[in-house]
Amino acid sequence: MTAAIHRLHFATVWSDDEQIEVYGYLVLTKDRAVLIDTGVGHDSAVVETLFRPKRSSVPELLARHGVDAGDISTVINSHLHYDHCGNNRLFPNADIVVQSAEVMAARQPKYTIENWFDYDGVRLVEVSGDRDIVPGIRVIASPGHTPGHQSVLIEDTSEPTLIAAQAAFTAAEYHAGGDPAQSFKGMEAAYLETIARLKSLKAHKVCFSHDRSSVRNV
Repeated sequence: MTAAIHRLHFATVWSDDEQIEVYGYLVLTKDRAVLIDTGVGHDSAVVETLFRPKRSSVPELLARHGVDAGDISTVINSHLHYDHCGNNRLFPNADIVVQSAEVMAARQPKYTIENWFDYDGVRLVEVSGDRDIVPGIRVIASPGHTPGHQSVLIEDTSEPTLIAAQAAFTAAEYHAGGDPAQSFKGMEAAYLETIARLKSLKAHKVCFSHDRSSVRNV
């Protein structure tokens, strides 16, 4: 049995009147359930005011695939912006895998909602660089959108798939080799290098956090 990958639509948010969809990915292997990102949390007045989120129920999204929150053994946060780590605390049995550089960035003022990733009982696993997380699933350091952004390469599947997350905002941007305007301030070169490196992995399919479209046969 190879891994099954399911896109989950966590939320719709608005930024400067632009509608943005928020996706995560559930990866089911023979004996594990891994979740990539967790969407938008519920207890921040700042998020409610600035982004006006319309959320899906995370438990209901998981239940469609026969999974309960307690079944998730690993959560991989691509990065720690509010729309990617907001429901981490729903997964008490999961290790939360984040790049150390991202944790450092997230502790700076106005970066994220800190108690959405740093809370009592969190099983935070910091990694530095590429790392095999479970058999067939590897995180790939992909800085550029944020200092510690990471993507996820899923090789335990009939169609090796890269969850690029927000290494690029859209499939078109990724396919074109990037748009430095989408990078973290001062990280334009790292952003372009990341996209070139991710493309060199030659995954059969590449998926994103904010674009339902995917890139195939890159």
